[in-house]
Amino acid sequence: LAVTRATQAIDTGSSAAAAAHTIAMNFWQLGGVVLFALSAVASILVPATLNALPSSGGGKNAAKRAADRMIGWGVVAGACLAATQLLALPLLDLFTSVQDVRDAARAPAIIGALLQLLNGAAFVAEGIMQGHAAFARLAVHAVLASAALLGSLHVMGHTLVGVWLSFG
Repeated sequence: LAVTRATQAIDTGSSAAAAAHTIAMNFWQLGGVVLFALSAVASILVPATLNALPSSGGGKNAAKRAADRMIGWGVVAGACLAATQLLALPLLDLFTSVQDVRDAARAPAIIGALLQLLNGAAFVAEGIMQGHAAFARLAVHAVLASAALLGSLHVMGHTLVGVWLSFG
């Protein structure tokens, strides 16, 4: 809600910032789906490995190795998605024919692509925590991240670039 409010407050006469934000968000979410899928796999794979018998490749050390591999794959997937989204920036022009919106969407789309680098590891780590039922820690992290987002929006959320930097 705060991001939407900040984005709408940027527009003082046109809806270019809101439209550009929506386009950048859709562009970002195309890649984010892959990272959410890795999160779901991690939430199942790591606890299953932990609870498997050591004779069948399970146990604490095997689960740690599985978690490390999943985070590694998250980093690789995030980097690949970031690169793909940066290479696909010309496709932004397919989302709208309004040049002002195209221009306004470019910087947020670049920031969103670069955020995939963080998202790769963060989404997988979140999935691992969900799989281990570490919901209290996840809740604390969510509250801290939300507070940081709100603080960032207050400081730099007066531009669309500032809104997108606040996501980081």
